[in-house]
Amino acid sequence: MSAQATIVTEEIGHSPLGASSADRWLNCPRSIGLAKELGLTGDAAGPAAEQGTAAHEILERVMQPDSGLEPMDFFGQFVEVGENKYEVDADMVEALNIACNHVWTEMGKVKAEGEAIVFIEESMKHSDHDLMYGTVDVGLVSLLTGRQKVKIKILDYKHGAGVVVEPTSPQIKYYATLIGNRLMNDFVIESFDDIEEVTLTIMQPRIPHADGVIREFTMTGPELWAWYIDECVPGMERTKDPNAILQIGKWCGFCPVAKAKQCPAIGAAIVEVMTAIPPEAQDGETLGRNIEKIKFIAKMLEGYQEAAFKKALAGEKVWGHKLVDQIGNRVWGSSAEAAAIETFGDEAYEKKLKSPAQMEKVEGGKKFVAQHAFKPQKGLTLAPSSDKRKEQKPLMDRLMEQENIDL
Repeated sequence: MSAQATIVTEEIGHSPLGASSADRWLNCPRSIGLAKELGLTGDAAGPAAEQGTAAHEILERVMQPDSGLEPMDFFGQFVEVGENKYEVDADMVEALNIACNHVWTEMGKVKAEGEAIVFIEESMKHSDHDLMYGTVDVGLVSLLTGRQKVKIKILDYKHGAGVVVEPTSPQIKYYATLIGNRLMNDFVIESFDDIEEVTLTIMQPRIPHADGVIREFTMTGPELWAWYIDECVPGMERTKDPNAILQIGKWCGFCPVAKAKQCPAIGAAIVEVMTAIPPEAQDGETLGRNIEKIKFIAKMLEGYQEAAFKKALAGEKVWGHKLVDQIGNRVWGSSAEAAAIETFGDEAYEKKLKSPAQMEKVEGGKKFVAQHAFKPQKGLTLAPSSDKRKEQKPLMDRLMEQENIDL
């Protein structure tokens, strides 16, 4: 293909109870019915979501059996998504390389174990639920020799650079459930009890993460079935209730009702925060809930700021604001290094030990870091309940325990 070739994506329908919106309809079931009543369909997808669709199009083409292609083969081309075109630039190629290399590695492991079933960008629909369908990025199924047992790997690619997705999310469990249902319908397994292991993998190369850009979570088939029966199915049923809960949270970012500014819960939250008693007079539960509401309101501000910036760039005056140069750190000019060496000699450089993260990349470095590196205590901080760090006791409780030990 020429450098300016355009790839056109196929329009694939999205279920109102799809995987990508599972976090929303499980936590805010009323949003589904309200969107339908207001004539708002689909998630509130923007340019970032469309760019993700473009990246998935390249991923699908590269991962096709015997394609012989790599992401770099599409560099400089454009992918048409709806009315917009997105370039396959260096950033996209780099992110896709990370994902593709991991998929190829995992695919090799699965095939080395014996017979396998491979799903690439496979559209699936649950046999018991009309609205439970979606497209699995990569699904790898190991058929265990001599037994009607399988192991499943779900590898889900996230191109976004704004919202972190964890492998414990309902979205990827939804995809795993679809594959399990598919295997039952194809008579590969009789039930989820025949699934010995489910490995859920999120590949999100454009967001730095403490656990790495590729993160895994493992569960058993019966555990996946329990999630489906105890959480997913009741959650889908709640979306039919006109009196179901409507609540704000991180899931509002892609909600069409929120985007249309017609969500009663958001309006109520703003009023509640503005009329609330001083923070120091609130109890712990009220404070925590108000923090989440304020976070969401602050997120809304980002949209206003982005719109104002675009208008200012176009020459329109924005009341109370002006365009200015961003503040940047000083950087050396091209002649600085040679001049610094000539002027200061060795004093121009600071030599220091590599960081633990850098040392781990050296052969034998991981063992060395485990022996000699540590995380210094920097004190306590408040984090969301979903944070993976272990919950710590308040300082006063620690002091009391220490006092009892001393006694």
